[in-house]
Amino acid sequence: MNGELAALIAVVLHGNAWLADTSKPAPNLERDNTTFRYVHSLTFVEPRQGLFSRERQMQGTSEWLTVQRTEGVERLALYSPALVDGSLAPHIASAFANGVPRGLVAHGPAPALWSSRWDTHGTQHPQGEIWRVTMTSLALAPLPESSPRSVAEASAELVAALRGARSFALTNELLGWAQWFAKAIAAAADPDPEVPYNPDITPAGWLALDQRQLLAAGFQAWVFGGMGSWNDIWLDDESEADRMQELTKRLYAAVMGALVAVANQ
Repeated sequence: MNGELAALIAVVLHGNAWLADTSKPAPNLERDNTTFRYVHSLTFVEPRQGLFSRERQMQGTSEWLTVQRTEGVERLALYSPALVDGSLAPHIASAFANGVPRGLVAHGPAPALWSSRWDTHGTQHPQGEIWRVTMTSLALAPLPESSPRSVAEASAELVAALRGARSFALTNELLGWAQWFAKAIAAAADPDPEVPYNPDITPAGWLALDQRQLLAAGFQAWVFGGMGSWNDIWLDDESEADRMQELTKRLYAAVMGALVAVANQ
């Protein structure tokens, strides 16, 4: 799974759960959540807005969420644009740090887009906590309310894309990948789904069963990495290679649609 994307989903889900009930302290995700296991620091930055204003920095999700609640933010949403400028397709660019623009939107009296950037700056750490994550805000005009794709629609699209990818894998004797896709298909109907890699990505009891199933399936379906990933497969048959690219684009769109549908319900 892409670590940048997983961390944003965790902030949205845990953040919305806390905004709905602030009776407990705001969560310190960078300290306690597995999506931040390799993160050394998390800083939220509000650039100066005028000649006499100053840049404001908030360290970690607890401080940031507390400030957002004070300023009237009611809801967070995952921001993942469908179109990406650049020479690489999104499913390939996602294998690189900051390869695809992502962030979150804080909905309130003054909506803001918080863009995400991950850098190492030469950081070394014995447990691999090398990433310094910066979330920078950009003021937005008032946003019209939009209805995200329903969980049922996103699930149907993801399962259809997974079945297509599995069939292709079987045809081309990519048996390990066929099993991988079968596991993702099964997760979409699992009566007790668990999100692979990051089982704590959502607060206990926050998501309904169909949302948890779709989230688990989406995580299992993420095959878009570097060496050794689905992206790295080479096929000699040119027509089959072209078909694989089309199937992969469809799968990537379906996975992103699933994750956005869960995060933004």
